[in-house]
Amino acid sequence: METREQIINKVKKWIVEVLEPIRPELSGFAACPFVKAERLNDKIMYGILDGNTKLVDLVKEFDRSSYSTALFVQILEEDMSPEDGLEYQRFVNAVMKESGFGKYKNICFNPKESLNVNGFCPRSQAPYFMINIAPRKDLIKAHESLLKTKYFDNFPEKYRKYLQY
Repeated sequence: METREQIINKVKKWIVEVLEPIRPELSGFAACPFVKAERLNDKIMYGILDGNTKLVDLVKEFDRSSYSTALFVQILEEDMSPEDGLEYQRFVNAVMKESGFGKYKNICFNPKESLNVNGFCPRSQAPYFMINIAPRKDLIKAHESLLKTKYFDNFPEKYRKYLQY
């Protein structure tokens, strides 16, 4: 069994090696153009959902913190299909809303995801199934700023639909 430190180190490595580099598939943008600043400024809360920790407890801790985003590793007994992962993302949003945390939204990163932009699929390179939690207003603002760029130009229609773009 991996230690918490080993798990978090794998996640940080994925952020640096997959999410931060400039990608030609994304018109010269990083997969997540905002994560590097958050990482360097220690604004990412890391957590692990392993059956001993409840999601709502981690969201409460995040809500009380000064972090701008949270990344929770979901330890699974077996892999989750992309369809089940999307359904789980909806479930997590519903749980947060019912628990009084509707101001947050989640995005799940599933290593079994196959949607890609010209062969690049950062979610499939994730070391674990992960749940990213951030304020809805911040995600909307980030999405709107990317819409003004060429970031989505190479995204196939199926991926744009998945992202509700």
